Amino acid sequence: MVINRPKAGAGRKRFFKSIPYKGAALAHGIARFHPFCNGNKRTAHAAAEMFFELNGFCLVMDNEEIVPYLLKIVDHEWELPDVTNFYAAHLITAKEFQEREYDKIKWINETTPEGVHNKKRRKIFKTPPPKKRR
Repeated sequence: MVINRPKAGAGRKRFFKSIPYKGAALAHGIARFHPFCNGNKRTAHAAAEMFFELNGFCLVMDNEEIVPYLLKIVDHEWELPDVTNFYAAHLITAKEFQEREYDKIKWINETTPEGVHNKKRRKIFKTPPPKKRR
């Protein structure tokens, strides 16, 4: 079964030792062995991304990078070590990701003039006063 591939081993020895290697084994297995009639590449990417998140990592990549690497797996251009290297280059810890997002929010708050957020919010969420009954 493809879903158990990251846990594979013989005795006490594990075949896939690092987190990027295990995630690559999962994505490679789903994309290459086609367990579904449709949606294998999407499922492979989603499963790998969820695997990394459950293990405390975030997969940071542009949307334009997703399809080409999956096609390389399916077309037998990339084997498991290639996928592992790709994931290792695009993984960061969840804490690093959180700090990046915090820095973005901090920058937005520092560069935006005071009160702009509140004015926009009032325009969007302001409800008209209730009509008086006669």
